[in-house]
Amino acid sequence: MDIVKTKLGQAVHMGKWEAAAAMVRLVADLRAELEERGILTGGDLIAIDNVTCSFLTTVPAKVAEEVRHG
Repeated sequence: MDIVKTKLGQAVHMGKWEAAAAMVRLVADLRAELEERGILTGGDLIAIDNVTCSFLTTVPAKVAEEVRHG
């Protein structure tokens, strides 16, 4: 039997990077919702992309790829 030692809110496969991955997913979901409502402008999209990129630069490349495609 394996004992999983992760903190609350962490996925086993993401480990300590789960918080950053969750933020990227949250920002993507919010962007999709705002785009559906037609609320975003070009400047807004750039700002949202900057937030996403800032979180993706803090995680290893493998985690970033999984978040982008998962």
